[in-house]
Amino acid sequence: MLPKDLKVIMDYLDSKETVESMDLTRRLYFKAFATTAFTLWTRNNELINLQFKDVSPGVSMSGQPHIEFHLIFRKTNKDPRKGQAYRIPPDLAHPEIDCFTHMSEWLNHLQSLLGRPLDGGDFIFPGIASTGKLKFGEPTSRSGFESLMDDIVDGSGVLKGRNGKFTTHCFRRGGAQYRFMWAPRLWSLKAVKWWGGWSSKDQVGTIMCYLLDELTAYEEGFSDILMDDQSGDRHESFMGISAMSSPLSKGDLLLLEANIVQRLQQIFLASQPLAPVQVLVAPNTCVLCY
Repeated sequence: MLPKDLKVIMDYLDSKETVESMDLTRRLYFKAFATTAFTLWTRNNELINLQFKDVSPGVSMSGQPHIEFHLIFRKTNKDPRKGQAYRIPPDLAHPEIDCFTHMSEWLNHLQSLLGRPLDGGDFIFPGIASTGKLKFGEPTSRSGFESLMDDIVDGSGVLKGRNGKFTTHCFRRGGAQYRFMWAPRLWSLKAVKWWGGWSSKDQVGTIMCYLLDELTAYEEGFSDILMDDQSGDRHESFMGISAMSSPLSKGDLLLLEANIVQRLQQIFLASQPLAPVQVLVAPNTCVLCY
């Protein structure tokens, strides 16, 4: 799942129809869960078991607000004394992946539902009963959240014309791929390994396969390629990103410069110097014109 997928879903959740048919708790719950999973690249159990003691709103030395998440039991770490801290600032330019804003709204709403300040042992994402009510004191389950996600994804139509379905792991894959290949400021592979909680022993090839595997899954379905009512550029461009809207890379600029230089050289070599022309302007005076 990439930001453009999340944008479709967020627009659906904010639509008048959905606001009238779906309660505020479920909408805020999903927004906070999805953007946090996408931003932190969490595995299912890491986010399901997140408690308030692991979440700390704060302000940096320069005055930038952020939420600090403390993840301990990542796949490569079983020591409760160790963990990784992730400081997440607001991202108002990209509201579909703005973890800070959506988590802040959810925490305020969760506190109002509890009728008291949040305690360190409170689960950030409590279980959801079949009635839609939250089951405070116990974390949600994978099946519980995916049931909510299936309803929202189906309603949004984000998968129309595409194969497969989204699971909780799609946020981890999509978040990693976005930061490595699509974000305005791309991350190094070293940063990707640290942020995703991969072990230093993991081979580069293993992680690259993980990052690129989703590209194949995204582009494997071509049954609608001749249909006029389907988006053609999804099949005709890499990951469905329009070539006309893709940003220029440094390689693109270097190639453009080389082509311009080559063309100028061709023009220069094809141009023959003009022979001087003698023009008499006065007795005993001449000017050489070229």
